[in-house]
Amino acid sequence: MSDSSSAYEKSPFDDPSTDIVLRSSDDVEFHVHRLILSLASVVFTDILSLPQDPQSKHVDGKPTVDLLEDGNTLRHLLLYCYPTPKPRLEHPNEIIPVLKAAFKYEMHGPREELITALRHAAHVDPVRVWSFAVSQNGLDDVVRRAARHIKSHMSGAPALAMLEKNLRAAGLEEVLSEVSTGAYFRLREYIGGPDGTTPLRLEPALSESDAAADAPLSALELAKTCATFIPAHPPPDATLRCSDGVELKVHLLELVRCKLGSCPEDGDPAVYRVDARGHVVVCVLQVCYAKGDLDFMSTFDHVAGILSTFRSLHVCADLESRVKRYWDTKVARSVQRGDGAPLEAYLAAVQYGLKQEEIKAAVRCTLERTLVEVPYMEEASALAYHKLLTYSSPGWRGYEGSGSPIHATAISKRQAGWKWS
Repeated sequence: MSDSSSAYEKSPFDDPSTDIVLRSSDDVEFHVHRLILSLASVVFTDILSLPQDPQSKHVDGKPTVDLLEDGNTLRHLLLYCYPTPKPRLEHPNEIIPVLKAAFKYEMHGPREELITALRHAAHVDPVRVWSFAVSQNGLDDVVRRAARHIKSHMSGAPALAMLEKNLRAAGLEEVLSEVSTGAYFRLREYIGGPDGTTPLRLEPALSESDAAADAPLSALELAKTCATFIPAHPPPDATLRCSDGVELKVHLLELVRCKLGSCPEDGDPAVYRVDARGHVVVCVLQVCYAKGDLDFMSTFDHVAGILSTFRSLHVCADLESRVKRYWDTKVARSVQRGDGAPLEAYLAAVQYGLKQEEIKAAVRCTLERTLVEVPYMEEASALAYHKLLTYSSPGWRGYEGSGSPIHATAISKRQAGWKWS
């Protein structure tokens, strides 16, 4: 029988022909059919094709799979998969958790029905619907509908002030934490347009070179990049193995000088490990081998990423200081440029968790310029941008005020490391 600490869901999840149990995060058990799961979900098809661990949990003789969703979400999701009456979900707070799970498990049928339900419910809580839809692929129609409803609530008051009030009412940090700065910038542009007719843009105004810069490099391309700055004579005598399996040929003397790489791998004294992805390590090596200036680091994204990596890997202090001086100079000079460079510096500093004094310096430079759209907005969290707007308002008493308002903590959108190309 099932564990007494778990709730046992009834019809249609009590059929004696079921052959697997899904257990929710709050210990609700759903006895379901493998066939139905496989037909409904690409992800479950893959999971169920794996060989069963004989030591895994069993309930009533059936293997058990623990999931992260709560029982309410899981029940609604599974009812959309079964040939039974579908649940009536009418509020975004009900729909969004189930739709998020449908995206996660690649359940195409339930997903389309839930998208339709969310579209019809957009007027109920348009801010939350916009926040969810703009962070997903394929929900452009829902984004537009939610944005129209947000704007329709702005009559008779300063539009952006009302937007701020609505964001706070919906839970500002929760709403903006998963949204990019670019999406938030375009919503504000749409809401606060001077004549009220500014269209909603769903895509950034990127040039072809900006778009190309986002393409990740393959292991072969990374190795070729290394060959452009690592001397061929004397030939490299060590291999640096990165966390993603990329292997780069380097000189042992440089590894020792830069304090890069851990002890040699067992059985191969010429192979060293480094806890960073290949595209990050290439940039670090380029600094290690560079004898002249550091102008190859063309963007604040590159510099902040390298500086953050140097600190996390405890690379040679002299090299870290050199990159730090380059960052400070680049930030100070950014004010003289007529583009969005200071804003990019601020977003990159927050994104990579640089020190508070470095973020503060970027804030001061940013506030000396008009905020304009920059490509890096697509990577940075809207929460970081909103905090900058808050502290640049006329009532702001200065960044040095109590509480250090902008913290380099969990307001980064990228969780798997930074990109370099």
